[in-house]
Amino acid sequence: MDAVIQWLQDTGIVMLNGLLTVLYFVWEQGPTVVSLAIAAMVMVWPDRSVQKVAGHRPRRRQRGAVVKATPLAMLATAATAAIWAVASYLSRAPVTLWGTALWLGLLVGSLVLVQERENVLWTHKGMIVGYAALAVLLRLLFQNPVDVQGWSDLMGIDQGGEMLWSSVRQSLAPWAAVIVWGMYPVFSLGVLGQRLYINRLRLISPFTSVRQVIANVRTRGEN
Repeated sequence: MDAVIQWLQDTGIVMLNGLLTVLYFVWEQGPTVVSLAIAAMVMVWPDRSVQKVAGHRPRRRQRGAVVKATPLAMLATAATAAIWAVASYLSRAPVTLWGTALWLGLLVGSLVLVQERENVLWTHKGMIVGYAALAVLLRLLFQNPVDVQGWSDLMGIDQGGEMLWSSVRQSLAPWAAVIVWGMYPVFSLGVLGQRLYINRLRLISPFTSVRQVIANVRTRGEN
């Protein structure tokens, strides 16, 4: 009996430690987890909608062919989410927070800009991939070890490689930080905001039914 009680206690401690480890990881990587959750929502909502549009061509007089919708949009979102997960894991705030904002902007923009949904999805997925690449490059610039001795041997100057790399870092690091920490994400969200402003009179709530959309078009939004 004592052995069973001891086994239950040990099992409970192991399970509790495992749960705490998961919770600590989720807390530390909170923006990354939220970004992946938003990516999943993009896959099951706007992506599915895009894949269902004009998925076939009507046959006329035995001519034409049925074209089945492909999961290309969902696969692109999955690939973008995987790339961003790696970049976000290697980064720290505010990069991770900006990434969450970009994913949220992608979701909201693709839902309300029905006329440009496919364009919004592809454009801003590409922007997220670009931001992930910049975030990884910033980490490499700050933390990746460089064989400065090899550069010194190549130039034939003692400590020449170290001085060169220090100069490169001092020159590029401020600009890279400004671009990654502010300019790039603000520009990306600004592009989306521009599309929202241009189409402000044609925005459609994602919760509006098809019947209501048709009624609004027929009456021009007037009661």
